Amino acid sequence: MPEFRFPARSAAIAAGLALYIAAPASANRFVQHQFQQIGARHLATGGGHVAMVDGTSGAYWNPASISWYPYLEFVMEGVYHTGPTLETNAGANNLRFEDEGSFGMVGVTIPGQRGFHFSLIEVQRYNHDIRGTLFDTPEDRASGGTITSYEDRVSVNSFGVIASYRSTYRTSVGIGIWFDRKKVFKSLDYAAGCDATGAPPTDQQIADGFLDAEASTNKGTAIRFSLGGFFRATPNLDLGASVFTNSNMTSTLRSDVWFTCAHSDVDREVTDETPLTVQAGALWRRGPTLRFVGDVSFTRWSIFDDTEKELDYSDMAQISLGTEWDRGAAWTFRGGLYSQFDASNLGGSDEHAAILRDLENSGNPIERNELYLTVGVGYLWRGHLRIDASLADSHLASPEDGQTTGRFAIRVFTEQSGS
Repeated sequence: MPEFRFPARSAAIAAGLALYIAAPASANRFVQHQFQQIGARHLATGGGHVAMVDGTSGAYWNPASISWYPYLEFVMEGVYHTGPTLETNAGANNLRFEDEGSFGMVGVTIPGQRGFHFSLIEVQRYNHDIRGTLFDTPEDRASGGTITSYEDRVSVNSFGVIASYRSTYRTSVGIGIWFDRKKVFKSLDYAAGCDATGAPPTDQQIADGFLDAEASTNKGTAIRFSLGGFFRATPNLDLGASVFTNSNMTSTLRSDVWFTCAHSDVDREVTDETPLTVQAGALWRRGPTLRFVGDVSFTRWSIFDDTEKELDYSDMAQISLGTEWDRGAAWTFRGGLYSQFDASNLGGSDEHAAILRDLENSGNPIERNELYLTVGVGYLWRGHLRIDASLADSHLASPEDGQTTGRFAIRVFTEQSGS
């Protein structure tokens, strides 16, 4: 295990933990589980589907899809997720992922003229709350050693402006411009010897904390783009593809440090690069009441510190499959699954990697594949209001560190909805 002695190392560990230990559901234990599956209908059928025409939430996954949605719509979503408690076999390192509910999405879709459609979306793409304790080195565990109190809360909200143009009766294209804002709070409170002799800290130093690190909201606003295409190959088969570009979100870690019994403030910048994602999929109608949908996606992710050193790198592939069945005019039932293949490279020399590998001893929270099973239901009331609810769970495939995510959506239409 690395030593928690130098401010630069401490900030690197904080950033590393924040970016690689995860909770709720969606792509690479960080990418997978915390970049959330937007859309209650999408989650219920196995994740974001680029060939599913679904108004505002569909516009998030594929901006070209709203050209096929002829209704003025307002939608509001909420999300609730639960996470595990991870610890080493020795029980020394312990991190818990706080159960929490939060805002998911609010947006409007506006049918346009001459082939143009528009959507405005405010969405929470990412949210976590991690708390726990960490030890300094393995040998410290037996003697009581160095204990670190760790807290990490991060959220990323995005505002998007989306436009789509239907060029022919079978083809449409779309573009989205997204403005990302990151809010961060990180705190590490060290109780450790403050000089080379290992002299114990004073009560005041323990109360103040040897290191209190707090990161502000990202500097400015990060901008990224989504591009999409949609093709109605036959009356029963839709095809779609989309690309999300990456962006950099930079925050400053302000550290209040006690080191060798001296006090100092240390500022350090950390830049998180949001992932580049490419996705393609299809939707097939089996008669007027039954639909099948499937997607494949690829995500590339990297993180840099203030020296532009690449701290880590991850690639992730995801397969999503689902179905939905209309039971009469009002009810719709949904089910699906999504499986993620994580090719993360923790980088053996990185200082935070040893902590993560140690935590993996009783659950392997980073380098593993994941399988989520999903279910959902929708109810249409008088042709103007639809309520959707969905649930995704990975406990069957990951009983030690399984996670559960639920979403609900309330949607208001100008007239009766349809796909």
